[in-house]
Amino acid sequence: MIRPSTPEGRLAGCLGFPTVSSREGFSLEPFHGLHKYSRECWPAVFARMNPLTIGGASLLFELRGSDPALEPLLLTAHQDVVPADADDGWDHPPFLGLVENGVIHGRGALDFKCGYAGILEACETLLQQGFRPDRTLYLAMGHDEEIGGAAGAEGMTRLLEDRAVMCAFALDEGGYIHTLPWSGDRTALIGIAEKGYATFSVRAEAEQGHASVPTPVTAAGLLAEGVICIGSNPFPLRPPPDIMALFESADLEEVAATSYGSALTRTTATVTVVRSGEKENVLPASGSMLVNCRIIPGESIASVEKRLTDMLARIGLVVTLQRNESLSEPSRVAPVESDEYRVVRDAARLVCDGIPVLPGIFVAATDSRHYSRVARSVYRFLPVRLDNRGVGMLHSRNEAITIADYHSCVGFYREVVRRFC
Repeated sequence: MIRPSTPEGRLAGCLGFPTVSSREGFSLEPFHGLHKYSRECWPAVFARMNPLTIGGASLLFELRGSDPALEPLLLTAHQDVVPADADDGWDHPPFLGLVENGVIHGRGALDFKCGYAGILEACETLLQQGFRPDRTLYLAMGHDEEIGGAAGAEGMTRLLEDRAVMCAFALDEGGYIHTLPWSGDRTALIGIAEKGYATFSVRAEAEQGHASVPTPVTAAGLLAEGVICIGSNPFPLRPPPDIMALFESADLEEVAATSYGSALTRTTATVTVVRSGEKENVLPASGSMLVNCRIIPGESIASVEKRLTDMLARIGLVVTLQRNESLSEPSRVAPVESDEYRVVRDAARLVCDGIPVLPGIFVAATDSRHYSRVARSVYRFLPVRLDNRGVGMLHSRNEAITIADYHSCVGFYREVVRRFC
């Protein structure tokens, strides 16, 4: 195997491995192929940090520091990606790993092999330069983040717990460079928290009958009322105080009128699946829908369940919480008046070319829901410029990252390690 000669070439090679995770089961062979390739690309990291394989394909690296009194640093990423099919209209095959015209194309370019390769690239450079840390450094590379991290991040967290490891902070995905829709300002957001995740099943019951003599109440009609009720009764605005600088000189109601602003400032509840009926001339006896909720810090799964239950019971709908690997409470809010935050902020400023760097929250979920048990704080950031789709870029068709942004990622990780370890 020939080692690509450039950082972007090494990332592109990672994108060639279809490391897709799925709740229905998935092959670990592409992950093992990625590991073999990675050993060739970043030999010093694999030799000096000698990773343990956890849960079948997750990798936990350790670089022992000289001062055991100092709490370690944990850098995290994940190797798995969501599915992609070339027939879905990709301009380039999603698992080709193509570098063209200053852009690295492929599934996982943003989510999150730029983090996986970027961390390894940064550490390889430091080790080749003779870096010897005072503080122990851990790298946790999960393989099932897209389906909740139950084997990978959870397995690595349990191992660190068994060893009584408590890290000063963890750095995960979840903060990016956004163009704020309410102001038009480009801003780098460090995620100091992430929203919780819960999905509720909502069930309707009605009388079955013939469509030629419709009853006043139908299961499908009840569900339709539920969809309207949820959409017309948004959760109250409750942004964490430490992110209020984002909305300086903006009216909070106007901020929340934008999709991203709403996600930053309140719990969201979205109907994603609706099912009722099987035959065109039969009134269905039942129906169901799924409501996906992303829960703002300060609220909880229980408080969201109560609000939905109380609201939909008036229509006659029954709400049930779905319990699966993705279920999680909102995270703790990491402090912004700390040395750890300042390390992340200053490293971000170094590579962000004068773009303001502010604390924000990540509106989706990450593996840090597990790692937070072995880290006093969690911060989330990568200096990647998102377009007007925002976080929607991460799972999109034609996923890609510019070479310039990827080099910024490598530089950012290198600075965090150099400054803190």
